Amino acid sequence: MRMNRRLSACAILCASILVIPFAAIAASGPGDESAYLDRFEGAWTGEGAVRLAPGTPSLKVSCSLTGDAAGQSLVLTGRCGGGLIGSDVSARLAYDPARHAYRGSWSAGGSSATLAGHRQGPAIGLNVAAPDEPGRHLTLALDQGRLHLSMTRNDDHAEVLRLALVKN
Repeated sequence: MRMNRRLSACAILCASILVIPFAAIAASGPGDESAYLDRFEGAWTGEGAVRLAPGTPSLKVSCSLTGDAAGQSLVLTGRCGGGLIGSDVSARLAYDPARHAYRGSWSAGGSSATLAGHRQGPAIGLNVAAPDEPGRHLTLALDQGRLHLSMTRNDDHAEVLRLALVKN
């Protein structure tokens, strides 16, 4: 049970990390995010902390990702982890100009989830929905070329992830 919780937490962590580049998606023009998504091509690295369960100490994590933008979509693949946890990860996100919304999916550590959200000013908020997992919310932002991610649980709003990535 404890190993499943760690794998599940790692999967959520790693998938969330992959979503970070989408935080910086700002308006390139009405309904067109492609020029902005192109900025996320290439290699990204970063580190931060994850809390696997309420009341437990944070664990340091690091991540290496590769981004591939095509039109109004982005695919990220890589590996994230730290200490005893680690996983290959992948994420796909597409912008729907008719709804001004982002939708997608991710997989990591044998788990998967759907992503859905909207840009809120300079940041993006994404709901993460995974089977048999409590809901989570990602807040993503870009600041001086650094991508920031904060993940909170929907039930008690406790932060479970904080990460920053830079482009190599």
